Amino acid sequence: MRKIVALGALVAMAAGAQAVAANGFSYNLLEGSLISGDDFDGFGVAGSYAFTPDYFGLGSIDALEGDNGADGSLLSLGAGYHRAINPALDVFATASLKRVKFDGAGSDMGFGLGVGVRGRLFEKLDLNAGLEYVDINDSDTTLQVGGRWYFTRNFAAGLDLQDNDFGSTLRFAARYDFAPR
Repeated sequence: MRKIVALGALVAMAAGAQAVAANGFSYNLLEGSLISGDDFDGFGVAGSYAFTPDYFGLGSIDALEGDNGADGSLLSLGAGYHRAINPALDVFATASLKRVKFDGAGSDMGFGLGVGVRGRLFEKLDLNAGLEYVDINDSDTTLQVGGRWYFTRNFAAGLDLQDNDFGSTLRFAARYDFAPR
């Protein structure tokens, strides 16, 4: 599975580098998602807000239910920096604080450090790929690839595939973009 995710990340980066010119990317968005993992299902809410042309804040919360009946949550709050390589390709870096909590097991705090790319193949299709190092008790690296199809200037839907030591996760997401694209 990691090979598929890594290959997808390379395709997203190559596609973004050759994408048609557009108006850049928005970092003012709110997104809801349905989550399906190897041993759990759930839903999530995430968002980001651009404080300056280059810096943005980000946050997310996932509510998860394990196949064994245990409920849990993952909260993440952080900040990021993005840089346009060209109008159709952004690179970004993020740093975040994370808290994971499962019923009966208490909660643990940690941090995450990520890098990634966002590319636009054409006006309605945004692709992304990233790598995030997460340290909560044990360290782990997550590979992620995904895409969003913009039905209107502000509304999009798409899929993300994530893979790490805990298994693979598929997210179906709906996004509202507050800034014009």
